[in-house]
Amino acid sequence: MNHTTDSTSHEAAASAPEPPPPLRDALMRALAAAEAAVSHLTVMPTALSLDEYRGRFTVSLFYSQDADAVRAFATALDLDSVVSVRNPASDRTSFTEATAYLGGVPVRAWTLLNDDSSLTEVAGTGASA
Repeated sequence: MNHTTDSTSHEAAASAPEPPPPLRDALMRALAAAEAAVSHLTVMPTALSLDEYRGRFTVSLFYSQDADAVRAFATALDLDSVVSVRNPASDRTSFTEATAYLGGVPVRAWTLLNDDSSLTEVAGTGASA
């Protein structure tokens, strides 16, 4: 039996440029942080993204109009505060977020709400922002 291999596909894979190792390592840390955060969640995010700026990654967990999910994220990761502020460009929207640092990587859960009832507050601390 004649066994042949497609050397072209192996050569293409072998010659593909690799990302610089420090950037790859930073990405791997961000992926691990995302996995660690998600493993603690009871409410799954609507979207998860990784954003890189100057070699550092941030994990973003977006919840569609669900401040309770952001608070659940904060509780699951033992965070002291959730920040809620009105959108300065609109009286009818507010922004709620909580950020944890996992393995040195910022993991931010956030939502944008369309409502009139949100106030500027820092939940869990009893202080106003």
